[in-house]
Amino acid sequence: MGYPEKYAMRHNHRITPILKNSDREVEWEFTAPRQGAYQFDLKLETMDDNKTPYLALSLRRDELTNPFGPVRKIVKLSSGLKSYTFYLPLDKGLNRGTISLLNTGPEPWKPFQASAIFPIVLKKMVVSIPEHRATIAPDFILIPVTNHCNYSCVMCSHGVPEKKPSLSHFPEPLAGRFINALNRSTTSCHVALTGEGEPLISPLFFRIVNDVTNPLVKFHFATNGSLLNDRNNKWIVKSPFSHVNVSLDAATPNVYRKIRNAPFKPVIQNLEQLSDAIKASGRSDLRLIINMTLMSENQNEVPAFIELAGRLNAGVTVNYLNDYNYFHDWLVERPEFRFDYKEQILVHNETLETTVTGYQKLARDAGVPFMIDEVMRPLLGRSPGGKLVRPSNELTNDPPISGCPYLWTGDWRGTFVLHSGGELGACCLQQPLGKVIDSLPLEEAIDKVWNGTIARQTRADILAGKIPEPCSGSNCLFVALQRLWNEKFYTVDSERSRID
Repeated sequence: MGYPEKYAMRHNHRITPILKNSDREVEWEFTAPRQGAYQFDLKLETMDDNKTPYLALSLRRDELTNPFGPVRKIVKLSSGLKSYTFYLPLDKGLNRGTISLLNTGPEPWKPFQASAIFPIVLKKMVVSIPEHRATIAPDFILIPVTNHCNYSCVMCSHGVPEKKPSLSHFPEPLAGRFINALNRSTTSCHVALTGEGEPLISPLFFRIVNDVTNPLVKFHFATNGSLLNDRNNKWIVKSPFSHVNVSLDAATPNVYRKIRNAPFKPVIQNLEQLSDAIKASGRSDLRLIINMTLMSENQNEVPAFIELAGRLNAGVTVNYLNDYNYFHDWLVERPEFRFDYKEQILVHNETLETTVTGYQKLARDAGVPFMIDEVMRPLLGRSPGGKLVRPSNELTNDPPISGCPYLWTGDWRGTFVLHSGGELGACCLQQPLGKVIDSLPLEEAIDKVWNGTIARQTRADILAGKIPEPCSGSNCLFVALQRLWNEKFYTVDSERSRID
């Protein structure tokens, strides 16, 4: 049985949001009919005496369930009557945000400050499901700066000798092209400098941050925290970072040693120093986040982990182990711990769901921002048909894959990836959509892939409610829910939704 016509035509819907004006900003409200990427088209006229160079479209998030804070897209303004396009990843139901004007700020780490007045006239604002072609360059980009690491965690390839990657840094020539492209950008971009190693080991990590002077660019990174010494912490709080995400996986020295094969106390001391440095800097835009990969060995540590976050004035994200056949023969044997990857994977059940809900309440009561992040690593189970799925009793007629926003816009959970070989993917799980051409400026080379045949076909499939070919091997939340949806509602045929 094929898909209903409406799934292929979803992108034709256009809705005008509710707007509330003030002298400093415009507040907007929009009730999204489904989760996913939405296109915001704004038409506005700047006043003749306008000295405010940037326009920001922001999406508010509940900070106690989203440690990363609001999503904000910024563009450089032009004078006169102009149209501007943004993409935002919206939740189903009511979404709220603002339109505001920004001036350049006094410091590299604080590039913007709010305009005291709103010297523009908003002529029109329309929200719609986006098309197959993306009119904006990727706005969240991950650069795997290195796969060198000073840790040997049991669930990472660095902890398994036969799976350890060949060591290398991101190539200097490509990094140079990337820096130049970021400095030329007229739209905001969040750059994740992370990967399969410890980014603070990479010389490129510091070079990229220091050489990018465009105020529209912000950085963030994931680290094991071992190199967050006094010198690096002072540099971080004076650099344009939005957050530092520290992988801890435990709240006690014993469990930390088992999982991460390193001493716990020095890392906590580093985090205390970073937390104090952030507080002393007065920065409200720089967040400290600690994360845990949840498994059988550490699941009872979550309450203490939340307490630790409270002491550090940090947010918490929790992920699950990857569940792929590749990991099912993964075994690490050490004197103090035998780690069998397959046995450590948590499987979806009602008891675990209840426990996780309890963790969320505990964090909210403590005032600690807390997120169970299932986008890239969901809690999986088996469907009645035996497929690996994300079990859910809340499926509707809307195909879950259509809720994936990452072929149009990113957020802290999903981001475009520029691999060291020049391959490009819409997220870290997707097969590459293509490879950049060496002879072009990098932003042009990226656009040729971002709007190439494979990328546009992938968008067409997502809008039509079909799992795209580059995503077929993924177990992300959208694909895992789509497999369950397919069994419940339709048998997927081989026919594809064709692009124009």
